[in-house]
Amino acid sequence: MGNETTVETKIVKYIEKFGKPIEWTTIVEAIVNNKKPGHSRTVVGRKINSLVKTGELRKLSKEETLQWKIKRDHERATYYITPKISKAKEHLDSILLKVNNKTSISEIRLVLSEIFHYSYYNLSSKQLDTLVDFLKRDNLEIINLTLILLYEHIDKRKIEPSKDKIGELKAELNRILRKYPEKGTEQKNFRSYSISLLAYYKDLTILEQLKEDIKNCDMDTQGEDGFLNRYNQKYLLNLIYESGSELYDIQKNLIKNGKKEKSDLIQKLRDRVKERMEENKK
Repeated sequence: MGNETTVETKIVKYIEKFGKPIEWTTIVEAIVNNKKPGHSRTVVGRKINSLVKTGELRKLSKEETLQWKIKRDHERATYYITPKISKAKEHLDSILLKVNNKTSISEIRLVLSEIFHYSYYNLSSKQLDTLVDFLKRDNLEIINLTLILLYEHIDKRKIEPSKDKIGELKAELNRILRKYPEKGTEQKNFRSYSISLLAYYKDLTILEQLKEDIKNCDMDTQGEDGFLNRYNQKYLLNLIYESGSELYDIQKNLIKNGKKEKSDLIQKLRDRVKERMEENKK
């Protein structure tokens, strides 16, 4: 009995770890792979059915899988969710659906706070679409909080806004970078998130932004380190490494204009990127 209870607990914890519906085979294989007594496919499958009967798990209908934008591996694939995650989705859906372009900054701040409160829950693509609209509000706090959530979901949790919203997201990120140049500590965090997300989507406007950041970089220790950290990151490695000619031309123009220090900074960035690329090949 002890083993069976452990299996039930592990099933629930496994699903809640992802904060979204999980397919039956994925759940079973994850628990069976623990190679513990009582963790056979038959036992795990039986316990999933038992948890559904007791209400500790819920099996999604085909319509619900569409709402979650789940790509079914096959027609018979079944997905399960816990009441905790289900309630979080219903609650956040209800408040996000009420947001429009007339919603006050104070209310949007409250909505974002509520999303952070339910950090265990993975936002759906549709919910992320609403967050993209938050970027249009010219409020630094709202922009920063929104970008933290977008970066967390897109980069870490591998959940993206809808395909028809990606272009809008990239446009807003570029607009934010143009409107809030490299000045002061307050802007640096959300500028880093903006650049990271554009790099994730392989947006070539990053090179233009790099030029602007070089112009505005204060060249003190904090400014130099901030610049290098911002551009020496995983999604930008290939782009920077393969843009040697463009970056060389930028360096040459900087030297002509008496800005050798800034040219050296680009060289330092290129050298660091090269080192990381070579390390990745090992």
